[in-house]
Amino acid sequence: MYQPITGERLENYRQALIEFETVKEEKRFLQQKINTLKAVDYSKEHINSGNSRKSSEQEIYTQKMEKINAKIKDYIQVLSKEKKYLLVHLGRLKRWEYEKILVLRYLENWKFKQIVYEFFYYKPDFELEEKGKYRDKVMCWHRQALQQLREITSAPYVPENTQLNFINDEI
Repeated sequence: MYQPITGERLENYRQALIEFETVKEEKRFLQQKINTLKAVDYSKEHINSGNSRKSSEQEIYTQKMEKINAKIKDYIQVLSKEKKYLLVHLGRLKRWEYEKILVLRYLENWKFKQIVYEFFYYKPDFELEEKGKYRDKVMCWHRQALQQLREITSAPYVPENTQLNFINDEI
């Protein structure tokens, strides 16, 4: 099913990236906790069967790690498909500035302040910028990029390599 790319869709992708980074941070934190645990000697532990069995700390952490790994796998699967789709359509924008702003903002999760720096840090008056003229320029490009992307994706896109080509052979 065809879905056009809107600012909302890009923002949802960016939020999913933030959530993915949070889950990866949880995994790093849990890994640090696991590394501080001591080994368990199961020959000395009393093992119960049934629902009344208490899990050891190691087992609890292992179960949590399995859940986190499953989440990470799901995020990678979903985000990689969406990123490929977005990159194809972002590559169709007519101005490189538009493409770069949208990629940095939504796919790389940069803040607008970082994007302004990326575009204009070499300008002699960048440090003395008054009334945010460079920030305004980036925000204007951002609005125009979203508008152009909406227009470009308002109709389905078929890559050139999958289009039918008719050759006129004159006899």
